[in-house]
Amino acid sequence: NKDNDVTNQYFALRQPVDGNDMPTTVNWGTVPCRSNTNAQVPCSAQDYQVKYVIDRLCDAQTPGSTVVTDLQAFCMTDVGTGKAGTKGAFGAVFTAEDAVYYRVTVQVSGPHNSNAFVKTFISKG
Repeated sequence: NKDNDVTNQYFALRQPVDGNDMPTTVNWGTVPCRSNTNAQVPCSAQDYQVKYVIDRLCDAQTPGSTVVTDLQAFCMTDVGTGKAGTKGAFGAVFTAEDAVYYRVTVQVSGPHNSNAFVKTFISKG
């Protein structure tokens, strides 16, 4: 459910970041490692440990709750141009749900205590 946190894997609300734009609420030591098929695997069995967290770029609509029903007011969204378009010669009007943005932060740890971080933004609507 998009409104429920999954401990150190998914955050339903935007997380605060530090000066390097890294989420400050993530304890990377407790984030599960992933294989190349996205299966959860023991970190000790990996030469390169791949971990990621996702936070939905929404602010709290109601203090103390992660439920957001007014996406345009409390989330980074893209309403798109298809909101009131038509479907060719058939004249059927279609509408699209607002696309909400998510931030994916990936940590890859390798030999000699090396760490690399990658961040990307995706939308789902």
